[in-house]
This record gives sequence, structure tokens and C-alpha cells, in this order.
Amino acid sequence: MPVIFETNRKTPDGSEIGRLLTAAVVSPQFCQLLLADPDKAISLGFNGEQFQFAKEEQERILSIKARSLAEFANQLVLSQETSRHIPANRFHTDQPVYASVGLA
Repeated sequence: MPVIFETNRKTPDGSEIGRLLTAAVVSPQFCQLLLADPDKAISLGFNGEQFQFAKEEQERILSIKARSLAEFANQLVLSQETSRHIPANRFHTDQPVYASVGLA
């Protein structure tokens, strides 16, 4: 079954990150590549489409070192919140951040 990928290229709402995470969820091969070599995963794109991240956004993604997609998503959310200067206790919870976005 082919995966249809949304092609919205503007990313003020994080849709490009959503596309990246969706690709990792639907493709175990892409997920492994993203975890092992995020630069290569972004460069290669997914399903014939390229990812287009702002420089700061891509740098945040490339700085993540994770062993699982859940860990990757958790670190990504935390890095986004830090970059927006939102107080860390805003999301005070006993659950990991990825649980709140449905990746648990």
C-alpha cells in the first residue's frame, strides 16, 4: 500500500517535522536511518519527497542522539520548547513528553 505524503512546504506549524516523524513511523527502514544518521535521512527524503527544514530546525534534529523513535520524538519536543524559551516546568508531568503526542 503506497504512503501518500502531504507536500506542504511551509513549516511554521511544524508540519515538516510531522512529515519526518510520520515517515519514521510508517517505515522501519527510514526510522533506523533517522536514528543512525539523521543528516542522511533528511538528505535522502522519503517516498520520493524531500524534507525542507529551516537551518535552525535541521540543526536541532541533527543534534539528537536517540536509540528509539520515542526517545527521538521526546528529545525533539524538548529541544523545540527550549528554543522557544518556554519554561521547562510548563509540561511538568510524570509521563515522558512523547507519551503526550501518541508515540508511547
